Amino acid sequence: MNNRICVFGLGYVGQTLSIVLAEVGFKVIGIEKNIEVVKKLNSYQSNIYEPKINEKLKKIIKKKNFQIKNKLGANDICDTYIITVGTPLKKNKLINISMIRNVANTISKVLKDGDLVILRSTVKLKTTTNTVIPILDRSKKKYYISFCPERTIEGYALKELRYLPQIIGAQDYKSYYLSKKIFYSITKKIIRVKDFVTAEMIKLVDNIQRDIKFSISNEVAMLSDTFNISAYDVIKYGKLHYPRTNLYLPGPVGGPCLEKDAYIYSDSFYNKKPKLSNIARTVNKEVQPFVVQIIKDILKKKNNFKIKKIVICGLAFKGIPETNDTRGTTAIPLILNIKNKFKNSKIYGFDYNVSLEFYKKYNIEICSTLKQIFFKTDLIIFHNNNKKFSKFNLQSMSSFMNKNSLIYDFWNNFSSKNLRLKNNVSYAAFGNLSNLKL
Repeated sequence: MNNRICVFGLGYVGQTLSIVLAEVGFKVIGIEKNIEVVKKLNSYQSNIYEPKINEKLKKIIKKKNFQIKNKLGANDICDTYIITVGTPLKKNKLINISMIRNVANTISKVLKDGDLVILRSTVKLKTTTNTVIPILDRSKKKYYISFCPERTIEGYALKELRYLPQIIGAQDYKSYYLSKKIFYSITKKIIRVKDFVTAEMIKLVDNIQRDIKFSISNEVAMLSDTFNISAYDVIKYGKLHYPRTNLYLPGPVGGPCLEKDAYIYSDSFYNKKPKLSNIARTVNKEVQPFVVQIIKDILKKKNNFKIKKIVICGLAFKGIPETNDTRGTTAIPLILNIKNKFKNSKIYGFDYNVSLEFYKKYNIEICSTLKQIFFKTDLIIFHNNNKKFSKFNLQSMSSFMNKNSLIYDFWNNFSSKNLRLKNNVSYAAFGNLSNLKL
């Protein structure tokens, strides 16, 4: 092998993997269809949020270990091809693998005997066998192939690639050996599984089990709010010194993986559709409309019917670790539900990392300072759990808010018991209305 790797797709998966591979000495060519992303990366500016990513980009590009291009050139001879392109859902919630097909077609035209192809995108079961291999076989070359799922978390990806176990599902020992040789250079934890389908399944199960666990906690939170008890007490004290109960804390569930992987998992079934994963997805999608109705009921009890300014803090799909990713963010259904329930209000947003395009797309104004968040505001919603939010001094900042207004917190970022807010501002948290003071 000549240690030249081509990575197709420079989203979170492809970009972070390319950087780590280039750091350990591989010559990596990254292929990305989005011209603007290519331009930014070649200027040492990543379009994703990862600590020190721009510094790393600059170093490996200057060292000539990483080239970023819009398409593979005639002289770009590689011996390993890694597919990391997206697999979005269609309107009918079935997986769209057109980008995988396109890349497989491109690879089939340049394959040489002995080359290795690694599929890393999230796919429905048997995609490697039924879709990718038949396309690659058109090359009439003797190639090797494996499925190696991506399993990092956004914000920690560059770190996690160095120590998380790498799953390899391969059709034969040589395919496994060649794949292991690459990944062993970045992590010593290599796990071989029986076949492609097992590896494909592991990726889906990684995410649907989290979606299911969150759905239980979110259902507990919604029921707790209905009965005016604390879901946090239920979860915290229910598992205290008791080994058989261990729920997640409740909160919005979205993002580019959890938001769609239950549907990809379901799409893998031919005759009988799964029940548990679909129910979990339904429960987690109910959180936003449930909360918006709760908010409206609270404001009604406070005799506050003229809600003009609403601020949503945290537009990215998660806050820990930080990200700028709004794919599948539950801020979108939250915004749509707010617009439906509070028709005369103006929605503002505050986020440390999200791009201006998101604000424009959903017609929300930008708050750029802490004071702007609170100044003459009727409703503030903390949508994600960015650690920086918990440092806000709600007691002093509440003096800038309108009278009888509300601060709602999806993630219980603050301790409601110790809050003494001004202007008769109330604080409420998801699954924890028992301490609400009107």
